Amino acid sequence: MKVLQKRMLVMSAMGILLLETAAFPNVAKASKVLDNSVVGTNYSTEDIEKLLEDTTSWEDISLSFDSTSLVDEALKLEEEADKETAEREAKARDVEEEKPEIVIAQVDNYLNIRNKASEDSKIVGKLYKDGVGTIIKEKDGWYKIESGSVTGYVKADYVLSGEEAQKKADEVGDRLAIVTTTTLKVREKAKKDATVLTLVGEGEVLPVKKESKNWVKIKTDDHSGYVSSEYVELYTENEQAESIEEERARLEREEEAKRAEEEARRQELLAQQRTVSNTSTTHTSGNSTSSSSSNSSSSRPSSTVGSSSQTSDSTTTSTGNKSLGQQIANYAVQFKGNPYVYGGTSLTNGADCSGFVMSVFRNFGISLPRTSGAQGSSGRRVESISQAQPGDLIAYTGHIGIYIGNGKLIHASSPRTGIIISDVNYRPIKSIRRIV
Repeated sequence: MKVLQKRMLVMSAMGILLLETAAFPNVAKASKVLDNSVVGTNYSTEDIEKLLEDTTSWEDISLSFDSTSLVDEALKLEEEADKETAEREAKARDVEEEKPEIVIAQVDNYLNIRNKASEDSKIVGKLYKDGVGTIIKEKDGWYKIESGSVTGYVKADYVLSGEEAQKKADEVGDRLAIVTTTTLKVREKAKKDATVLTLVGEGEVLPVKKESKNWVKIKTDDHSGYVSSEYVELYTENEQAESIEEERARLEREEEAKRAEEEARRQELLAQQRTVSNTSTTHTSGNSTSSSSSNSSSSRPSSTVGSSSQTSDSTTTSTGNKSLGQQIANYAVQFKGNPYVYGGTSLTNGADCSGFVMSVFRNFGISLPRTSGAQGSSGRRVESISQAQPGDLIAYTGHIGIYIGNGKLIHASSPRTGIIISDVNYRPIKSIRRIV
């Protein structure tokens, strides 16, 4: 049994003496009471101190009481401690055993995922460089894996596996810390008395810069600082595979976005040219005859209306459908508090970040890719958060959410927090994309 330490009460006729710490390697010795024990004897404080100086006597009296109830309590405490230790060790073993084996793509661009363990079989998806998949089984030099929405086979020659894969995944993945307490202080240095730079709330996910036993260096939108490792949960996010359908949809959207941006630039240029032309015409008409002025006046309204119409089209193209975007944001918010489930797409029973985004937009008849990386390349680029509108996608490294306005987004954050609302700058933004 493990050594227990417990503050013990030794009863005497003179009163109660609180022994600061009584250490005993085996509480079973409690039943062994010598004739000269403290039980039933009127010991003074000096008598007790003298007995404590005698190591032999101390060994015998350490658990000598006038009531067996305290002995039973000590035995119970020791058994509970042993049980808790055993449960923690078993849980740690289970976590280690349940940790899935992974592969990580070691290619320059991407690795084909096929529906069978054959190079002649159909390609069902792509695992990009440093992308990670979970091993289902191994067969004749192939791994059957699951990654994102794709399940299929990859050639073992082009992936790392085992400890080597896990080490590589940790190196290339995004190391993140999720806050597990209501309010956590971010300090200037890794010390409890260091200056507090800012506060972060429960559920916030922060990029990790450095780790030690007791402290984690993290990055917020305004500061780099240290948080206690006791109040964060650390994990690593890696890129997942993309199905052929997701790739096709992404490429179509990228092409559509490219055309839209080109059209927006063309309309903007036309509007500028018309403005210059109108200014020039106005200046000329000031020095013309009345008849000329009248003719000029009758021609300008048509030009102005045309310019106005084109400018309006340009604005609609660049800002998107604000009304629909707000509807999407409002719809997404109603699922706040629902669970996070890795690989899930259910808005009620659980979804991961990209599954949540995909399912919200699908409700409006809009098809999006399955992975956060592909979604973060969809639609049209928005320059900055100041130009973001409700319904826009806010993409981070390995994560994505939906902007709901006022500097906030809703996202499926983590298994612990589920679907939550956070500040958009809770971690560095990778891109902002407008879908509608």
